[in-house]
Amino acid sequence: MYFSNNRSTMQYRTSTKDNKEQVKIVTGGYPETTLHKGSMDEFSKATGIVLFGKGGKTKLSERQIRRINIFLNNL
Repeated sequence: MYFSNNRSTMQYRTSTKDNKEQVKIVTGGYPETTLHKGSMDEFSKATGIVLFGKGGKTKLSERQIRRINIFLNNL
């Protein structure tokens, strides 16, 4: 699984489970497809992307897109 190279906006949702921050990366549209669901700390360390807020969108640079693709392929 990989994040698209021609799309620079990442959609995500965050939550708390067992006192740990969780992140869920989703695709747009209906129905949403989950690309990754797991620990926020693990995601931030592996990709270098820090997410703030409960949910929304964030713009990614080309470097961040490459790092998130590597992270998703290593799952």
